[in-house]
Amino acid sequence: MTQDTSDAEVAEVAEVAEVAEVAEVAEVAEVAEVAEVAEVAGAAGVAGTAGDHPAGDAVTLVGPLADREVFRPGDRCPIARSLEVVGTRSAMLIIREALYGTTRFDDFADRVGITPAVASARLKELTAAGVLARTPYREPGQRTRYEYRLTASGLDLAPVVLGLFQWGGRHLTRSGRPPLDLTHADCGAEIRIEVRCAEGHEVELADVRVAVPRRTDAAERS
Repeated sequence: MTQDTSDAEVAEVAEVAEVAEVAEVAEVAEVAEVAEVAEVAGAAGVAGTAGDHPAGDAVTLVGPLADREVFRPGDRCPIARSLEVVGTRSAMLIIREALYGTTRFDDFADRVGITPAVASARLKELTAAGVLARTPYREPGQRTRYEYRLTASGLDLAPVVLGLFQWGGRHLTRSGRPPLDLTHADCGAEIRIEVRCAEGHEVELADVRVAVPRRTDAAERS
């Protein structure tokens, strides 16, 4: 064996050893990384479990409703049903305009910023749902047209619209305040949307109990 061959073999052996060492370090690092990921995942799992029942951040589900693997609100949920009627931006803004006193088709389309076709579709849907009622009117020399006014059902949406006004002003503006003031005409105080019980108590979210009604009540409410 020549000196050059011997040196080459030694170099090759050293290179193989170095590669093996690097691989071993990489394997150790990979194992450590996997362990770290597992640890983080475990912590996240613990946090997620705790997050299913955050203190003060959720209503209290009572009885069989507490088992979320069983309880599924489904299409009978009043929220889901409501969104089928007022769940589009144009529908909600038409209701806003109706609360502002708008009654005529062209004004709805112009003030909401939608096309006549969209305005026609939304007004038809809201009328069919009983949120708006059509009343005929006729300008001199013009054909009969219709005004749209809120029904009792539509007026019940006022707290929803005012709540969105309050939320948007608080969370979607730089100042944390809405661009307009809502005040009580009688006393001048600021209007706030709050959750209260029938006895007048202000209710925190964690104090809201959601339960299955009695069987006789359930039949009437379906």
